[in-house]
Amino acid sequence: MDDTRTLQVDGVATGGSESRQYFLLNPYVPVGSEYGGFTNCFICLVFEFAQVTSSFPLPSSLAAGDSGPFANMTYYNGEGGRDPPGTIVFGYGTTNYSVTADTATTKRVCLALGITNVTSAGANLADSAETDCYTVDVGGTALLVSVTMIWNKETLTFQ
Repeated sequence: MDDTRTLQVDGVATGGSESRQYFLLNPYVPVGSEYGGFTNCFICLVFEFAQVTSSFPLPSSLAAGDSGPFANMTYYNGEGGRDPPGTIVFGYGTTNYSVTADTATTKRVCLALGITNVTSAGANLADSAETDCYTVDVGGTALLVSVTMIWNKETLTFQ
């Protein structure tokens, strides 16, 4: 799954990010991520990547009040640097899930990612947090409803 984000202030792009997520389906299990330039590129560079070091699949049935760990990751250097990809640790990440009641027929499932212990080598990475929340119906269909992130030390919520 590809994800491109552009932050605009007063209609002017001030920053952005591109990522590519890898996962297994049924049950959904994250495998890893890449961060870099993927759009309209001839030679695409991966600036950082995350390898999932442990994952904890979501329970097959979720109830309001459920929460727990989802994945732990290690972030490494990518292509385009002096060192071979995957040889320098840039930081660590953890993702946890939580479930709350939403409506009579949906639940709200949130995945909270925290990136910590970023080293000086991780120039494009920073200690940060992001929470993505979805409504999930009884059939298991998920719909993204909000993204809350820290960007340049500011908390931003998109709904």
